Amino acid sequence: MRKKIYIILPLVMLAAFAFYFRGYSKEAERMAKEKEEAARVLKAQEEKERADYQKKIAEEARAIAEQKKKEAERKAAIIEAENEEYKNLQDEQSDLAKKRDDAMELSYTLSSKIREEEDLTKRAKDRMDILADEKKFLDQYIPISTTNRDRYMTFLKKVEDTKKAVEAANAAAAAAAAKRR
Repeated sequence: MRKKIYIILPLVMLAAFAFYFRGYSKEAERMAKEKEEAARVLKAQEEKERADYQKKIAEEARAIAEQKKKEAERKAAIIEAENEEYKNLQDEQSDLAKKRDDAMELSYTLSSKIREEEDLTKRAKDRMDILADEKKFLDQYIPISTTNRDRYMTFLKKVEDTKKAVEAANAAAAAAAAKRR
């Protein structure tokens, strides 16, 4: 019997071990399935979270892109408005410069005309002074010259009368001399 113990005891132990191992293996298999299920659920959850995260990132990227687009449009509008304002200011400045140049040209023309008119006025005044002096001279000279003319006419008449008297005397002397002869 002792020899049988050596065979039976290991067989009983083997059976107990097999029974225990079978339970353990079912438990391990169940745990592996649970672990696999948990891994699958975890993986699905992670994939869902990743998809949600990617969706959130995509929405944020879309929002940022939209915001950047709006910002770019706003900046473009501001730049366009500034360019338009700059162009308007340049046009206005050019118009003002043209008006200034026209005003300066008009001012130069007017000042030239004023100088010409002042010069003409001065020459006319000088001429009027000369004419006034000539009139004054003539007002004094004409009565004197009229008196002198009358005197010369009287003198010339006397000279004429004297020439006639001399001619008449010479003719009378010649006639008397011719009678005497």
